Amino acid sequence: MLRFIKNPKGVLKVLFKDGGIKAIYGPGKRRVLERGDLHSYAMGTKVDLPKGIDLRSNLNELKDFAEVVDLKQDSIAVVYVNGVFSEVLIAGLYAYWKGVNQFEIKVFDTQAMELPENMDPTLRSILARRGFIRLMQVEHGEQGLLLKEGSLLKVLDPGEYFFWNNQLNLKLMKANMQRRAVELNGQEMLTKDKASLRINLLGEIRVVNIERALLENKDYDKQAYYLLSMALRSYVAELSLDELLSTKVELAEKVAKTCSTKLADIGLELLEVGIRDIILPGEMRQIMNEVLVAEKRAQANSITRREETASTRSLMNTAKLMENNPMLWKLKEMEYLEKVVSKVGTINITGGDFGANLRELLSPA
Repeated sequence: MLRFIKNPKGVLKVLFKDGGIKAIYGPGKRRVLERGDLHSYAMGTKVDLPKGIDLRSNLNELKDFAEVVDLKQDSIAVVYVNGVFSEVLIAGLYAYWKGVNQFEIKVFDTQAMELPENMDPTLRSILARRGFIRLMQVEHGEQGLLLKEGSLLKVLDPGEYFFWNNQLNLKLMKANMQRRAVELNGQEMLTKDKASLRINLLGEIRVVNIERALLENKDYDKQAYYLLSMALRSYVAELSLDELLSTKVELAEKVAKTCSTKLADIGLELLEVGIRDIILPGEMRQIMNEVLVAEKRAQANSITRREETASTRSLMNTAKLMENNPMLWKLKEMEYLEKVVSKVGTINITGGDFGANLRELLSPA
């Protein structure tokens, strides 16, 4: 049977017969003597064969008309059409009709762990959103440990890290490297003399060895808390209540000295330790207040007696001087008379011998 085929520009016609491709006809007009199913395809598109037609069995017929991509396991391909991203291909066989569009196909081996250094950031972002790449991020102030199959691979500084999302078991462990507080609030303890009290302690630590902190220990923050708590308890148990209240600063220094080496063993640095509060029970506070009031009252009485003694001694010395010096006595009398007169406005004298007494007082000794 003679068949007339007319293909417009940019169109291919494929003749299928007996489950395969019999012939492919490019643009133009022709007469052919062939039987079979005839399908039209736009050039520059993906080859989509009818159901039941195997692409791999027809590669020889397609080689002059199609761009073929055969992806093995653990590889992907990125397809660009005319320089613009089109799609991502996983393992399998693909073909694109040649002509009209310019195809660029980039193949990547995903069996490797790290991405190519020169990979375009835009493409990297596309692949990450589609699950082909895993992103691991270390924030500012942190450090990370990258583990491969459970073993330490490398230490990561702050930044973004991209790896192929393949069968490799990768894990990121992170630690905050900034200084931070460790608070021991309401620690109930007994002193050497069995006084019950509560202590609030504040410390500052930071991670200095991330490998020790994360790989050799679990919950290093809790360990720091327990080490400070045990050191504080051991020293408080050796002190009486009075010794504890009078050596609060020294107690913090002892705790710091004891814990510094132990914290270094778990990768931490102890920056500062201080006793914030020492809280006594209600009855004990009342007793301490009474003691304090008694002490202050005794101090006040002592000061009063000391001042009275000094005042008496001064009066006695003045009396001795006046006893042996009539002129000094007379000056003292004049001084007191001046004080009295300064407070008097008018004096009315009606009889009596006040005038004579006044003349006597003012007359020379």
